[in-house]
Amino acid sequence: MITSEEAKALEYSNLKLESLQDKIDLAKEKRSEINHLIETIQSSKELSNVHVQFNDLLAQANEALSYVDENISLLSNLKNNLMRLENTISDFNSNSSNVNDINLIRSQIYDIDQGFTTSYNIVSLNDSKIKDILSKIKCSNLVHTDDSESASSISITTTDLTDLELLEDQQSLVISEKAKSVFLPYTIDEIKKYIEKYPDTYSSYKDVILKQFVLDIAQFNRLPMISRFKEGYSLMRDCEAKSVSESIQFGFSLMFKSNLYPAIIPACKSEAVLKQYLTLLDSNRLDEFTPFKIKFEINPSKIYLHNFSSKKEKEFYID
Repeated sequence: MITSEEAKALEYSNLKLESLQDKIDLAKEKRSEINHLIETIQSSKELSNVHVQFNDLLAQANEALSYVDENISLLSNLKNNLMRLENTISDFNSNSSNVNDINLIRSQIYDIDQGFTTSYNIVSLNDSKIKDILSKIKCSNLVHTDDSESASSISITTTDLTDLELLEDQQSLVISEKAKSVFLPYTIDEIKKYIEKYPDTYSSYKDVILKQFVLDIAQFNRLPMISRFKEGYSLMRDCEAKSVSESIQFGFSLMFKSNLYPAIIPACKSEAVLKQYLTLLDSNRLDEFTPFKIKFEINPSKIYLHNFSSKKEKEFYID
């Protein structure tokens, strides 16, 4: 097994390709924002006689742009490293004789470790520099933006409050081949907490649901063994605040449970609920599992294999 020292190699990665892609997408959005700002400064310069000040602003904006481009490059490299790790683990999935040999996985982890700490520190520093530069440009009073965005935000907030009144707790895990999505269970209180804790990340209650509770089914079906490891790690690290070492060991303990559909793990939201599910799964008593319902929406002519002991736990919706 991986030692606690080796486990520290993943402390900064959290083994989430989706998280890295989100950061890359945000960086690209920031790049578009800065490019628009540069165009605005250039236009303002052409209409003004104080070219020196505008030249200084352009230099600052271009500096911020260079930091964004560096962040995109670093994050993309980290994503590629994690994809190589996934490919290594998938080899074990196709060759059962090697499932206990984790030397290749250990080597990949060390490769990730060489870049993660340094890269994330640089990205964090660059983000601070970008924020400072954009703040200075805004305070220069040479470049003005309208208040349409603020008005839009007020409108969204009002709409959200109305929408929230119509929301109900989602008490089912829905695995839909038809929608190519997994819909995790949630409560209204959870939605509210996301908005309160991350007001700059989520623009609406619907935004929270789409980003946190509606997932692409491909991430669970493409490489189930890897998905079980990642979701087990995330459950322990993010939800239970366990150490990196404990989280990795837990992830490995789930990797080869072929009768455990990966999406069950994030749906459980706690170690206790997951252990309850696994106990009932192993003893063929899933009809006694009550924290949430599990529904499958499958395409016609397709058979989904899962170790259910009773028809009570599965509800199929077939056209």
